[in-house]
Amino acid sequence: MGMKGFMKKISMIGLMAFIGISTTTPVLAITPSYNVHPYSFSIEKTEACAEEGDDFTLRVSGSAVTLGTTSWTTSDDKVVQICSTESGAFGLSKGYRVKLHAQKEGTAVITAKNSKNSSTLSCKITVEKGMVDDSEVVEPENQLEAPVILSTTNSGTSKAGKISLSWTAVEGASQYQVQVSQKKDFSTTKIDKLTNKTTYTAGWNYYNNVGFGTKNPTYYYRVKAISGEGIESVWSETAVCPAS
Repeated sequence: MGMKGFMKKISMIGLMAFIGISTTTPVLAITPSYNVHPYSFSIEKTEACAEEGDDFTLRVSGSAVTLGTTSWTTSDDKVVQICSTESGAFGLSKGYRVKLHAQKEGTAVITAKNSKNSSTLSCKITVEKGMVDDSEVVEPENQLEAPVILSTTNSGTSKAGKISLSWTAVEGASQYQVQVSQKKDFSTTKIDKLTNKTTYTAGWNYYNNVGFGTKNPTYYYRVKAISGEGIESVWSETAVCPAS
């Protein structure tokens, strides 16, 4: 080796030593690695608060390969109700989302279950009473008072007779619905009529659907008021009138 070649080799060795590379150990390439747990499954929160009437969402996310489908349950649907579920990309991750509605004050646990590995995650939801804003108070639609039955009659024999009733007038009412039944719960009615008066009279005989030959029938009466806009009162208290 000539002097020029020797000096070149010495220079290369010195450079390698200067930058910290061993002259006897081969250099290995280092490739970074990332470890994703095959059963990654996470929920965005484990506790949350809401007010009565609130609509809100809850989300789970995980590995696209192992997430599977997610089913949702609520421990008390009278407190927090499940409205709908959906899947997709939410933010930077894929997963499942449930839309919830806070029904009333109380506590409910929302549980998400992964179909691929049966793992479950849960979030405790505390529902509090909402603050009432007087400016948003809506008056109830039912503004009519219920009529009060003043008198009833039920006279006749097993073949023919007459029933009648009267009630108080209700301000704002344009008509009244009258029901007469032989059952306390009005599951069936003998009479169900509309009138613009505050009295109602019906004759019955063996051939019509009121008495139909019943000896000494007992009837139950009730009335409700209805406005011209279709707004209804609640039913009056039931009056009972046996045959006289």
